[in-house]
Amino acid sequence: MAKAFAWYRKNHYGDIVWCRELEQVAPEERERFPFSVADLYFKMEQSIDLDPKGDTSQALAARWMELVESRTGSQPVGKRPSGSYESYLRWVDNRPPEIHQRLRALNMEKMGEFVLHAIACPAR
Repeated sequence: MAKAFAWYRKNHYGDIVWCRELEQVAPEERERFPFSVADLYFKMEQSIDLDPKGDTSQALAARWMELVESRTGSQPVGKRPSGSYESYLRWVDNRPPEIHQRLRALNMEKMGEFVLHAIACPAR
């Protein structure tokens, strides 16, 4: 499923253009879930007032679904490697300060509403 979501997003919306805050991060590190989510949140914040049916909103919704599937769909609950959640928490505590500050300032309720509206609206 994760590959299908990735194919759909890339086929319809192209490659991911990473936000400025993540330019200093090595390309292979950007693909890690925490960095990918941070980049997505930053782009959603910039796009919050756009039409949910528009290309940008739809591309962000497709990326959201891709990330959700990559994190939850590839391994059944209870079969995930032990320590993966603890590893994520350690990363959260040690993320770069500029990313940490910006993430803390996000309105997560608005982020959720944005992605839900975009997912609920059919693409043009």
